[in-house]
Amino acid sequence: MNKLVNDFCNNIQTQGFSEVKIKFSDEEFSERAFIKPDSPVLYYVSICDDNLNDFNNYTAKKANFSENMYGALKTTLSIVRCKSVVCVNIIVTDNMNSEKSEFLKSCEIYPETGHYNVWWIYDTSENKLYTGNNHPNKVIGIEDILFYSAGIKSQKLKEVKEAQGNNKIPFTLSICFINIIIFAVMMIIGKRDEFIQLFGNSQYYILEYKEFYRLFSCMFIHADIFHIIENMISLYIFGGMTERFYGSFDTALVYFFSGAVGSLISFAFGTGISVGASGAIFGLIACILYTSKVNKKSVEGINYATMLIVAILNIVSGFMISEVDNFGHIGGFLAGLIVSKIVYKVK
Repeated sequence: MNKLVNDFCNNIQTQGFSEVKIKFSDEEFSERAFIKPDSPVLYYVSICDDNLNDFNNYTAKKANFSENMYGALKTTLSIVRCKSVVCVNIIVTDNMNSEKSEFLKSCEIYPETGHYNVWWIYDTSENKLYTGNNHPNKVIGIEDILFYSAGIKSQKLKEVKEAQGNNKIPFTLSICFINIIIFAVMMIIGKRDEFIQLFGNSQYYILEYKEFYRLFSCMFIHADIFHIIENMISLYIFGGMTERFYGSFDTALVYFFSGAVGSLISFAFGTGISVGASGAIFGLIACILYTSKVNKKSVEGINYATMLIVAILNIVSGFMISEVDNFGHIGGFLAGLIVSKIVYKVK
């Protein structure tokens, strides 16, 4: 296989793709293949040079391959939790002849099927990418990997980072436990209102009595059973995801920084007394959103588009409920984006 093919194979593995040995024909073809589950789509990328014994035979064998992959999503590949498959088939040549041109003209995309075969032929003599009829020339950055491997894109590819945490999430579980214990104590002794009055975030008490501790203590106080249940479920989900990817220390940094900034924004613009861990949790949501975006890889099966929807729905829903501290939510979310850039670079 030529140098471009080898370089592409090396580079694509730094972008979250894993090499696979999937036999699509009884015949042997000198292609290499890679997959990347990015729920709800499974991406399959194959590449070979045009030193094929029979070009037409190769393309014909690959024509129905996406359909077979689509069927496998419901059986052997069900673990990847994807609902559709996109197969990007790349052929590298130094001679874009009429046979290859006619083949590309015959290729069509049928969007309603749930499986898609995208055909690309890259001509090294012209440094030009040819695509099938109405086929996209951009698919989740695969084209950038190809151009970089060919030496016509100078900007270095950002390497995808793998999770450094583990399945144990001591920080997340500890914070959940502390919040639940505090809530249980204040409800059992019947001092809910007193706890909120004493530890809640309040512009009046902070300015009048210099009780700055409230900016921190308010993160551990919840108003009622529904408030604590909703926040602890969200904390367990998004805190666990963050901790499994970044580890406990970085998760604590994201959590407390986001919570503190959320409290400051709420203090500056809010009215009344606010309580809850929501600002910190929104920081965790922002962290997963940022990570899935810059890492070009889903985090525990949740991709950037899904996380963006989650973030938007949570922020919008806050404006529909009068009791919700939206300033704290937005402040925590923005702080989460900022600190996530730091922990991602350091990781």
